[in-house]
Amino acid sequence: MKFNILTTMAVQCLAALAIAAGTPAQAETWPGKPIRLVAPVAAGSATDLVARELASRLSKELGQPVVVDNRPGANTGIGIMAVARSPADGYTWLLVSSTLTSSPALTKVTFDPVTDFTPVSILGYATTIAVASPGLKVHNVSDLIALAKSNPGAINYAYPSVGALGHLHSAMLAHTARITLSGVPYKGSSPAMTDLLAGRIQFMFAPPGVVQPYVKAGKLVALGVVGAERLPLYPNVPTLKEQGIRGVDLEAWMGVLMPAGTPQSIVSRANAAIDHVLREPGASEAFDRAGIRTAPGGSSMAFARRIRDDLVEWPRLFALAKISRLD
Repeated sequence: MKFNILTTMAVQCLAALAIAAGTPAQAETWPGKPIRLVAPVAAGSATDLVARELASRLSKELGQPVVVDNRPGANTGIGIMAVARSPADGYTWLLVSSTLTSSPALTKVTFDPVTDFTPVSILGYATTIAVASPGLKVHNVSDLIALAKSNPGAINYAYPSVGALGHLHSAMLAHTARITLSGVPYKGSSPAMTDLLAGRIQFMFAPPGVVQPYVKAGKLVALGVVGAERLPLYPNVPTLKEQGIRGVDLEAWMGVLMPAGTPQSIVSRANAAIDHVLREPGASEAFDRAGIRTAPGGSSMAFARRIRDDLVEWPRLFALAKISRLD
């Protein structure tokens, strides 16, 4: 009897391990149906553009349709939770930015970035470009700073949500340059862009790919790029560092996650597929246009470490930029 009990327990343990880790057969047969790629943002935003480029390429790579499902709302919380509550079968993915880890530093959230998800891969890194209404009559960030110093608090800027990368860059610029700017919050990038184009808002740090058509058409003026080097989309626009402005250089990651408990064999297969499409000819340029600098070769373990590190780092950065919690 004792032998039978021990044998039964051993079989149960092995079965549990097999379910958790997945089997080679699962990876070979997966995917057997369309994959839903949840983007927790509105259509037309930078994350949405990246999602659509990725979905198009992965559909060919995996041999199954990858369908973008926009789930905006609650500062990306609605879409994030939709994935967290989905079956861990490899057919629901989340494409999200660093908002996943920055949101908990600003307000109470209904998800846990560590325990609710299985990281798959970081796709790349996103930054912003400072753009202004032509009516402001500035040509670079140095001009903007000089104007702000002569008119404290008179210059306003838009940001799509509290704690978004553009918000943080604006706040860090004000802190670093010791100027006073008036921030105007919006519910998403689209209404902010509408008011910027209409001249009701004077400038903002925006996703490079989103504003490029307006810069080309002369409807917006590109002032400077955040980052270590110039962007391929804007070869003639200097970085803030080139303009002598330090301390505004943070980039945000964009990555893919699945619900917690997704079999490791599926995660590994998805990671390999993402890595392959990021290395395809023309992929770097295509994702540049969508708004990110690609970073092929990322592992799920490295992504998990980055998530844990970010949860420590974001509160420090928000405190430095004087961005307060919302709750």
